Amino acid sequence: MTIYSPTGHRKIYEQHFGPIPKDSNGRSYEIHHIDGNHSNNDPSNLKCVTIQEHYDIHHSQGDWAACLLIANRMNLTYEERCRIAKLAAKTRTENGTNPFCGPELNRKRVENGTHNFLGPETNRKRIEAGNHPWLDKDAARERELAKVQDGSHRFLGGEIQSKTAKKRVEEGTHPFLGGQVAKRTMQQRLANGTSPSQIKKTCEHCGKSISLPMYSRWHGDKCKSRG
Repeated sequence: MTIYSPTGHRKIYEQHFGPIPKDSNGRSYEIHHIDGNHSNNDPSNLKCVTIQEHYDIHHSQGDWAACLLIANRMNLTYEERCRIAKLAAKTRTENGTNPFCGPELNRKRVENGTHNFLGPETNRKRIEAGNHPWLDKDAARERELAKVQDGSHRFLGGEIQSKTAKKRVEEGTHPFLGGQVAKRTMQQRLANGTSPSQIKKTCEHCGKSISLPMYSRWHGDKCKSRG
């Protein structure tokens, strides 16, 4: 008995009907789901069509999202793909699945569990408990404000992150350091011999003694003399 997987429709077709043919340009035919359900890989629901026929089928159905994917494979003109993309975006806006529809529509999608950002279990529990940040703007704002006031907000860094950042600034390794601060730090490291360019290491393959950055880049396992 054949096991039907949600992604193996081409293999399933070949198991029941033989190899998938190619057109005159050497491009493989595509497998169309007749009922539009890509999870239904029953052999009776699979139809072998050329890429142009596949595009025409979805175009006649107004399935612009599918048309856009097929159009990209067909290398249609930029103008034609833009036209299809606009129609696909318009359809998603009308049926409420466009992520840019606005806070009110997104809130409704959160409440009914259809938002694409919602996870299957964790977010559902948060919705049932009423503590999902998208359900109540005022409550969410108060929670974030409380985090800011007690210093635990992730954008503030907190006490531990603050100490870590301060230490990186003092040792000159913080990525936000620049100009004179970075210059002084580098001079200090050169003076006490802790600069990476001053640390020498001998390559175990060619025997050369080189600076640590050069060793990391060109020697060790990457050495041309290896083997």
